[in-house]
Parts: sequence; C-alpha cells; structure tokens
Amino acid sequence: MQQYFLPVANFVREYMQTTEGPEMGHRRTASFRWRHTLRVLSMAREIGLAEEADMEVLEIAALLHDVAKLDPRSDEIHHAVLGSQIAEEFLRKLNIPEQPMQMIIEAIRFHSLDTNQDDLGLETLVLKDADRLDEVGALGIISVGIYAGRVGMDYRGSLRQGIKELSNLENLTFYTKTGKSIFRQRLKLTQDFWQQVATELAGENLTSYTDL
Repeated sequence: MQQYFLPVANFVREYMQTTEGPEMGHRRTASFRWRHTLRVLSMAREIGLAEEADMEVLEIAALLHDVAKLDPRSDEIHHAVLGSQIAEEFLRKLNIPEQPMQMIIEAIRFHSLDTNQDDLGLETLVLKDADRLDEVGALGIISVGIYAGRVGMDYRGSLRQGIKELSNLENLTFYTKTGKSIFRQRLKLTQDFWQQVATELAGENLTSYTDL
C-alpha cells in the first residue's frame, strides 16, 4: 500500500491547514500538528519494526491519527473518533482494501489516552505508544520551559512545574515491550534532569544568608 502514503500525507497536511483557526495557540497550528505527526510516525516505525507490526497499516494510521485535531467539530466530538470518521471517508475514495482499512480506522479511533477498549490490534497499541512518547524526555522538558516562560515562571516555578509533569508521566500506561523500554529511558532522562535542577538551585539555601 505504499502508493497511498503520499496521497494520505498530502490530505492530512491540507486538512490541517484548512481547519486551523485564528489565534489557536502554538499547539493548535497546522505546522505544529504536522511536525508532531512526523515525530509520531518516526517513533511508530521504530516500535512497529521491533514488534513486527504491519508497517503499511501503521504508517497510514500514524499519518492520519491527528487529522481532526484542529477541526472545530472536535470541540464536541473527540478528535480520535472524528478523525477515524474523516479517515474512513478518505480511505474509501482511495479504494484501500477493507481489512487493512479497518485496522487503520481502529488505530486512529483508539490512539488517544482518552479512547481505549479491550482486544485492540498490535498496530493500534504501537500507535498509542508512539503518540504518548512524543512529549516524554527531552521534548517534554522543553515543553515545560516553553510553558514556564509564557506564564512568567522563575527557575523554582519551572522546577515545580517539571516535577508536576514528571508525576503525571510516571502514571502513563504503555502497551508494547519496545514502547515500555523507550519510555523507561526517556523517563530516567527526565528524572535526572529535574534532579540536577534541584541540585543547582540548592545553592540558594546557604544557611548564613537565607534570612537576609
């Protein structure tokens, strides 16, 4: 199904651009969502190859997984559910065979943290892991810094926000052996980073001067 990759990619980019609203914030722009899509695709390839997933299904699903993220209708319908509906309509126009199409639709519908059910296919589980990993690790740390700068936090405020985000990360669920392994590596990087920040900020607590 490789002949479908570029048409799908072009469709996703154009759909994001046409549904992008004014003043939606940096995470709600077509360019941000497209870059996220490419990172998820890259991670899905890494996990999918290791887990022996159907890579053609997985690639198309990864390209389409956030197609509805900027759609105004996602305010009322979960973007994963809406995205699966948009994807199905488009994929039928491409005449993709029914079985792989249903696998793609499932992966899109259930890729989100908020959408889940039992007995999901391997490709869906890979996509879920790839999507969750996108902001774990170095990019997650950068995200905290961007947020802290936007709201005017100082170093200690940034540390508190980083620890808060870290506690949320520690509760994430991953589904594949490879996804879990990558998560542990990135989680340790994040833990080590915020520990180092705390160590450096400890210099502010010199006993002789703290009451001045």
